[in-house]
This record gives sequence, C-alpha cells and structure tokens, in this order.
Amino acid sequence: RVFVLREFLLEQYPSQMTEGCSVLDVAGGRGDLSFILRNFGGINSIIADPRTPNFRRLFKSVQFLLNYPEECELRAEENRPTHQPLARLLMQLQQSTNDANIDAPSYMRIYVDETLVEMLRSVISREEANLERWDEYWNGRRDSIEANSVHYGGTAPRDASSLSERCGNQIRDPRRALEALLGLDFVCGFHPDQATEAAVDLALLLKKPFAVVPCCVFPSEFPDRRLDGERVKTHVQLVEHLTRKHDKIKTATLPFIETDTAKNVVVYLLAEDV
Repeated sequence: RVFVLREFLLEQYPSQMTEGCSVLDVAGGRGDLSFILRNFGGINSIIADPRTPNFRRLFKSVQFLLNYPEECELRAEENRPTHQPLARLLMQLQQSTNDANIDAPSYMRIYVDETLVEMLRSVISREEANLERWDEYWNGRRDSIEANSVHYGGTAPRDASSLSERCGNQIRDPRRALEALLGLDFVCGFHPDQATEAAVDLALLLKKPFAVVPCCVFPSEFPDRRLDGERVKTHVQLVEHLTRKHDKIKTATLPFIETDTAKNVVVYLLAEDV
C-alpha cells in the first residue's frame, strides 16, 4: 500500500518528490514509506513517531534480491503473481547507478499532536524566549518517550551496529529537530491514526503541501472535534472535517482494496494551492 501512495506522491508532487527534498512521514511506524522514498528517490524523509522504526525486514528483502538477481528480475515483472514492488524499484536503481547504496532514514521520536503544532506556532512568532520553551518542550517529550524502550516490531537488539541498521539516525537535539521541521518541503501520513489532524494542521501552519490517508477516527480521544455541530465519529465525517480546513484541499481514492482497518482515501493539498 505504501508503494501505491508513493506513486501518487510522485505524480501529484513532482517538485517535492525530488532528490534532496525534505519530507515528514507522520506516524511512520516501522518506516516503510520513508525507506522507499529515501532509497529510491534520494528524498530526505524523516519519520516522526513515538516508536523507534524497524527496517530489518526491508534490509533483509533488499539483501535477498541483491544476492539473487535472477529472482529479483522475475519479481520485478508486474504481470507475474510473484510481483514485488521492491524488486522493481531495486532493478530501476541498479540500472541508473552501479552502487545500490541502501541506508536507513532519520527519525524523531515525538508525538505529532496539537501541542507540537502550537509550540511551532510560538517559535514562528520569532520571540527569543520561545526558543527556550521549545528546548524545554522537546527535551521533556523526548525523554518521556525514550523511557519506553520498545521498538517497532520488538525490543532493541543488543548489538549497536545492528541497532543502527534497524533504526536509522535519531534526531534528538531540539535545535536540530526544529531546523528539520521548519525546513520541510512536504508532510505526509499513511494511516497516521491520532496524528492525522495534527499532520494537516502542521502542514497548513508551515504553508507546505501535504497528503494524508486517514484511517481510524478515535472519537473518544477527540470529543471536541465537530462537523456541522455533530461529533466526528465516522471515517466519512473525518475526511470531510479535514477538507474544510482549506478551500483547496482535495480527496482521491488510492488503487488498493479498502477494508475497515485500511482506508484508501487520500486527503491532499497541492503545492500550487498552499
């Protein structure tokens, strides 16, 4: 599904999905989307999630395909039942460069929520005291989150090199995190759950294009969320609530099968409409 979203992003955002551009992958979980954006496009995709990402499965898949090029070629063919989008991207990468250098994206362990958005809003006001408040906020949130040692997909490995391979480079310094957030070119989120609305609000605050694929609504956690006076309780209501935040926000249906736990409607704002 993240490969489908990648194709949508490449089509709709040619200027933001280019090498060197900076993307925030909100609630990116294991990190699959950021992994493919970084390694098959050179995009600086930063995962923002309280959990530590885990790229072990993707690294193993890449290594297998590199070790067995004939199998990689077969799996790259789209009309075969064994088609693997990762194999197709790897074949394209190898055709464009002799060195298929695969590495892990950066990440920050943070909740993308209303508090983060409001802290950034205060920093943008350019009051010097707000930078100190930002440092205090970031360090406090980071330390609280890091007290939980559980990684996405299990606990951290003991070996440090294995940890680096699995997780990527963490952005821990508050000023480096601030620079990364203020320097974004694009905000995206694939089923970002509780962070969905905050991802949209963050992009609008920064005046950046975005694309999010909402899924779960969590009405009990957002009791004040309203649409025409009624509480937002359904996915349809949530999508409508998000689109009303800006008159140029659009929706589209991604070409994969929708289920109760895997919605396929993308809510997005194009760069020219920001």
